[in-house]
Amino acid sequence: RARNLWITIEPRDEGLTVDARDDGRGATALTAGNGLSGMRSRLEELGGFLHIAPAPSFALTAQLPLGGKS
Repeated sequence: RARNLWITIEPRDEGLTVDARDDGRGATALTAGNGLSGMRSRLEELGGFLHIAPAPSFALTAQLPLGGKS
């Protein structure tokens, strides 16, 4: 039931970082489906990571090293 989504994309020393959060209710538990699992897998293959915080509202941070694997 989010009404807003904020996305920030910025280059940092460790790579390109994408932060996304909304103003919804979040969830008490997170079950990663194919979409989130696929994103995490692809980022990790390239030396990055995906962090997901389901509460108090949904937020995620994805980091991708610039220049390929580190």
